[in-house]
Amino acid sequence: MVLNLSFNKHCNVGLLDKVMTSLEEQATHLNDNEEAESIGNTSDDANKETMRWSQLLGTMGDILQKIVGSETSNPEIWGLYARWHKSKGSLMDCSKDLRNQVRSLQGSGVWHDKKKFTKFAQASLQLCKVYMEISSTTENKQDLLSAEMHLKSSLKQATDFQGTEEYKALGDCLVELQDLIGAV
Repeated sequence: MVLNLSFNKHCNVGLLDKVMTSLEEQATHLNDNEEAESIGNTSDDANKETMRWSQLLGTMGDILQKIVGSETSNPEIWGLYARWHKSKGSLMDCSKDLRNQVRSLQGSGVWHDKKKFTKFAQASLQLCKVYMEISSTTENKQDLLSAEMHLKSSLKQATDFQGTEEYKALGDCLVELQDLIGAV
């Protein structure tokens, strides 16, 4: 209702994040139940729970799609949309959303503002991890090379943050990527 009244421009990102976290936790719980039931018979309750989860996940996707379709989607929304796509099993769409999140975080001040850099680094790490996951199934180096180029560029520009954990994490991820590139 709020989305309709505000033409998809006003949303509570914190609330959407809590809903997405709950859906991700339910998915873990459902997977545990499926493994336990694969030994025995499947129950109607488990099937109903899975259907309810699928419906809620679909509704969450509809909401996020409306928001990202507007002109005002922000980095947090792109991150939520990426998590939604990953929950649906679509790593390619997830990587696209994470790229959009990283791009929207690259605005002015990211290289001189610790808080902005931290968000940028976290999104960049998530993007690189998804690229590695995609590459492990497709054995395609292109995503790994894109991730390597992104990290090299980011580390070069982030010299103000060389002593931070985030900078170190980006450097560690670059080393891991370069090892994978050599192995593929």
